[in-house]
Amino acid sequence: MFSRFLTLSFILISTGAIWGCATTWMLPQAAAGVNFDEDKQKGWLSSYEKTEIFKDVELETIYKAAESAIVKNGFKIRIIDSEAAVIIAEHPITWLDWNSMMGVYWKKDGNDILVKVMVEGAKDSVIDITGHQQNYMYKVLGDIALNVADAKKRNKSTSALSAGKKKVLKLYAKGKISEAEYKEMMLELRE
Repeated sequence: MFSRFLTLSFILISTGAIWGCATTWMLPQAAAGVNFDEDKQKGWLSSYEKTEIFKDVELETIYKAAESAIVKNGFKIRIIDSEAAVIIAEHPITWLDWNSMMGVYWKKDGNDILVKVMVEGAKDSVIDITGHQQNYMYKVLGDIALNVADAKKRNKSTSALSAGKKKVLKLYAKGKISEAEYKEMMLELRE
């Protein structure tokens, strides 16, 4: 009788633990299934969503920025699909939360790109007492913004460098500077 009780208890606890865990199926598998117009914060369900707008950015920049931000914050990427505009990742179990799943989605909106971060926590505890899922959402959004800003700076300096090289090349082609001056100026532009 006692062994049946232990077996039944083990099955119930295992089922509850597995059912309570956050999994990839809790999140949309593509940006097409995401509402970018509505943000949700349901701490009692450990469920959070936030959309940010990024202006004058390429889709590839957002994709790389999101991937980097997710990994930086301790998530392990489970699904990554640039065509479906989605990255789904899992944060392993810690002392403060059972586990968390995150989906980052993006879509073009005129010259802007909308980025939505969705976080789902374990449902067995019901309440996000520690606020970790919400913190993960804001940290990843913040890191995406920083990564995008860094990429814009790099692109701007690369464009300026290219413009400087073109100017020196034109001066050399017109015979206004010597070959030695040309080489010296090009070396200065590299530094």
